[in-house]
Amino acid sequence: MSRSATQVVGATDANPQGEIFADRLRGLSEAMSSDWLRLRPPADDWNEVLQDRLKENADREIGGRRAASRSTASREASPG
Repeated sequence: MSRSATQVVGATDANPQGEIFADRLRGLSEAMSSDWLRLRPPADDWNEVLQDRLKENADREIGGRRAASRSTASREASPG
């Protein structure tokens, strides 16, 4: 983070533990004058998103058709 023009990206769960960890990462990035971006899963946690994606891919392979997939993350950038 000590390099200029560094951006810290945190992909944390959308639950209380994820909020705490994201706040720590945000504080570190701000202390180092780095840009900050947080990625949140559309579900409660990233594991759930990955499980859903695996199921969608398996269904797509079985059905032979291409299904639309959900957005992977929502983004929260630091005010700047």
